[in-house]
Amino acid sequence: MIDTLTISRNLRSAGFSEAQADAVIAAVRDAAAVPNVSQLVTKADLITAMAELKFDLLKWIVGLLVGSTIFNSAVVALVAFLARMPR
Repeated sequence: MIDTLTISRNLRSAGFSEAQADAVIAAVRDAAAVPNVSQLVTKADLITAMAELKFDLLKWIVGLLVGSTIFNSAVVALVAFLARMPR
């Protein structure tokens, strides 16, 4: 627990106005109200997430390449079929 009254008195005795001391106390309260640190992301979490994203991206790229190859083969086969048709 932070003794804000003592801090405020010390600030005022050091020359701070009441408004300035109140602003500093508000900043101290905000800083002390930091959420549970266990909820913060670690470097290991980021590395794991990046590896998963890279794997997902690789799957998409390979899938698109395979799909594109199949589509292109189908187009070539269709053009060859149409070229052989009698007119």
